[in-house]
Parts: sequence; C-alpha cells; structure tokens
Amino acid sequence: MLAAFLPPYPFRGVRAPYLWLYYRLLTKWAGESAMFITGREYIRPVEEWNGRWECAPEMQSRLGYRLPEHAAIDRHEYQWLDESRFEQWLAAAGHNPIAAFRYFLTERDNDFEQELRRLLAKASAPVEALVSICNVPSLEAVCAELGIPVVHVELGALRAPLFWETSYVDFQGVNGHTESAGRYEAFDKWDLPLARTDLFQFFARTWRPVPPDAQPDHELGVVLQVEDDSNLVAFSNGMDNIGLLTVATNDVAPLGECPLVRAHPGSSFGIRTGRFHVDESPSSPLFIQRCRRILTINSSVGLEAVLLDKPVQVFGESSFDFILSASDEAEVISRLAFYLLAYLVPFPLQLDPEYLRFRIARPAEELIILRHLEKYLELMHLDAKMFAGSPVAERVALSVLFANQSKTFEEALAKRDGQISALRQALSEQDGHTSALTRTLSDREGQIASLTQAVLEREGQLSALTHTLSEHVGQIFALAQVVSERDEQFSVMTQAVSERDERVSALTHAMTERDEKIEALLSSSSWRMTKAWRFFGRLLRGA
Repeated sequence: MLAAFLPPYPFRGVRAPYLWLYYRLLTKWAGESAMFITGREYIRPVEEWNGRWECAPEMQSRLGYRLPEHAAIDRHEYQWLDESRFEQWLAAAGHNPIAAFRYFLTERDNDFEQELRRLLAKASAPVEALVSICNVPSLEAVCAELGIPVVHVELGALRAPLFWETSYVDFQGVNGHTESAGRYEAFDKWDLPLARTDLFQFFARTWRPVPPDAQPDHELGVVLQVEDDSNLVAFSNGMDNIGLLTVATNDVAPLGECPLVRAHPGSSFGIRTGRFHVDESPSSPLFIQRCRRILTINSSVGLEAVLLDKPVQVFGESSFDFILSASDEAEVISRLAFYLLAYLVPFPLQLDPEYLRFRIARPAEELIILRHLEKYLELMHLDAKMFAGSPVAERVALSVLFANQSKTFEEALAKRDGQISALRQALSEQDGHTSALTRTLSDREGQIASLTQAVLEREGQLSALTHTLSEHVGQIFALAQVVSERDEQFSVMTQAVSERDERVSALTHAMTERDEKIEALLSSSSWRMTKAWRFFGRLLRGA
C-alpha cells in the first residue's frame, strides 16, 4: 500500500498545515486503500474548515482536488501522531516555533523515530512508498531502515497560470538535499539543438509573456520569499531577506542606484521605498525583464531568470543551482532541458498511483523524460506519440519545436480570431446602429402617418368649415337682398313720410293761418260788440 506523512504541528501558526495535500491525496487515491500518518485535525468535517483557502473552488480547480465526503476518508487507514510532541520541540527551541520547525526539518529526534517505527509497524499491508511534503530526517532514517522509499513532493518551480503547472517528485529531498544534480551527473549527456527561448516557449502557456524589445531599467533585481517557508527556514545557507537586501544595496551603491525589489505576496511584511524600488509588475517574467541581474536566496523566479537568459546568483540550496555552474551555453541547455523534462514532473502526474509506482521502480531517465513529454503534449492537445521511434534527444527537440510552432500558429490564429471577433463586433454594432436607424425611420414614418391623418382630418374640418362658410355667405347674401329690399321699402316709406310731412306742414301752416284769422276775428271790436247778440241768439235757439 501507499502511505503519506502529513505533519499536524502548527509550526507556522496553522492547524492541519497541509490540508490541501491531504484533500488532493484523497482525490488521487480514490481507488486505493492507503495509510495516513497524521493528526486528527485533518479528518475534521469540511464544514468546520469554512474560510480556509483550501475550500475555495478556484484552489480546488487549480490544485486538482475536490472536498472529501466521509466515505473517501473512511476507506483509508490512519495512524495518529502524538501532537504534544510539538510542545516539547517548542520548549527546546526557546518557544520559537520557527526554530522548532528548523529542528524538525534538519535534525533527527530519537523519540520521534521510535514513534514513527511503531506507527509504520501497524500498517495492514507492506508499505510500497511513503509520500512526504517535507524533508524530515527522522522519517527518512526510519524508512531507510525499513526499506521504504520516501517520495518528497511539492509544487514545482514553474507554476500556473503563466506556465504549465509543474511539481517535484524527489526520493532524496525537496527544496534542499535534492537529487536533481546527482541524477543529471548519472545521465548520458545529450546535445539538443534548442535555445533557452525554445524551452521557455514550450513551458509557457501563453507565448510572449514579455515584450521582446523591452529593455532593463534596473541593474539589479531582488526576489524576496515567505519568511517562514521551509526554503528559508532550513535551506537558505544562513541568508534571509534582510541579508539579501543588504547584499543588493551594497552591490549597486557604487553605481548610485537602488535595487528593484519584488516582494512575495505571502510575506508578512512590506518594503519601504527610499532605499529600494518596489516592483509592481503583473508577472515575474516582466520583473525579470526590467533587470540586468537577479539575486535570490532560492526562489523559483531564479529558474525563470535562467530561462530568460539573465545572470542569476542563488545564495541558498536550490534544486536548479547545478544549472548555474554550466561551463558553456550548450551545457546550460543540456542541464536546463534535463531539469525541466526529467526532474520537474507534470502536476497532474505527481500523485497518480500508477505514476508513483512507475517512479518507485526507478526507470531509466529516458523513460521518465518521454513520460513527462507525452503528458505535456497531451495537455497542449497535441499528439503525445508524435516522432515516436526517434532517439530521445531528437524526439524531445522535434516535439518542443513542433509544439512551439503550433503555439505560434495558435497565437496567430487567436489574433486573427480576435480581429474577426472585433470585425464581428463592429458589424454587430453597425447592425445595431442600422436597426436603431430603422426603428427611428419607422418611428418617423409613424409620426408622418399620424401627421398625414391629422392633416386629412384638418382638411375635412376645413372643408366642413368652408361649406358652413359658404352657407353663411349665402345667408348673408340673402339677408343683404332682404336688407336691400327693406332699404328700398324704407326709401319709399321715407319718401311717403317726407310727402306726408310736407302735407302736415302745409296743413299746419293752413291751421296756423286759420287760427291767426280766428284770433284776429275774436280780437276784433266788432266781434266784441256783437257778443251780447250772439248770447241771446243761443238762448233763443236753445229754447
């Protein structure tokens, strides 16, 4: 059976510190019955880890695992470590958890080895190999006694999303005390007709991650690392971030420059500007392109710098430092290609049981290279068996160059697709404009139709008004005729009245003359003298 050692100790202030690896092992070993030597925190229900980054969907996708159900946990054997041992190590280290971590990673502990022997003896079947994410001298010593290979695993030097995800599978150590240089020394050297840019392009998921004509604007670039990572804690050769910054400052002081510093996103500290220029490039290759030289303790950015043909100085232990001692460019290419294709492992293969058993059998390096090459070609959706039958070096060179040409073609195709997409977008926008204009035209036509209808209605109203006016004009004409007739009648009547007035005037005059005559008569003396006669005459007539 396969086994895994997952330290439960909170050296870095985190419980179940390798929870992501446990979940990935459960996913990859779903068809196995394995043994886990670990702490009880790891098997807590997933719901209790709410808020841990390991539960985030994007991390599950990137690292290739799913959150386990109880059945996935229960199918395996568990041997529980004595977690109180951490307190003993902590006390011996002056209560400094980082010092205790360093002790765990670099020193043997007799009591701990006895515990490990006892737990390994409880395995229900022979242990084929034991997977560990840390260098643990006590574990390695006990497994060596029992003839159990220790497979050291970790995330590799080239990582997604910029590169195809790689990983470490090392039977000697990880981060420090690795087998990379020894394996290369035992390997039959190969002469590859490749350049660093060919290897860079092969492993880069997107070609041209840096502008080809970009020029450095700093003499020296400094790559900082996470302060409590095992790389610095145990394998830095005494160098730390502060020491590295001091080295860099002294290096460029005679030039009157400041080093360009790239901080690690996982660091607990920030860089103050003034003595240093802080890099804010969106990717590490762009940072490297800004510098003429790179300093690092043992960051994987140093490997990227080698691929980009920048001078690199590494102060700590590193699995790729043997590349830096190559005597000429051909040897650099030979070592670099071996490191990338033989030592680094495609991430999907790392914990695959079949692959682990393939590696436990210690196959020839050529077979490992071909296994890795075929997996990368598969990930690139290319024929994994192309150029099969050719010598290994020739097959590697042809596959790398073919894959790069395919990538360049895909880039050109993607660019063309982008242009076509842009044209389609422009056409779609024009169609949108045309549609909008058509709608506007339709609206205008509707408005015109409405206005035409209104005009027709107004014309109908005008026609009715004209007819009414015509009738009124006729009535006015008739009334005018009547008025004219009445005027004629009035004129006749006026003439008659005038004539009557003349007659009345004549009669009035005649009456006036008569009245005057009567008055004259009555006023005459003869009329007065005869008054008595007239009185007696009336009496006689009355009688």
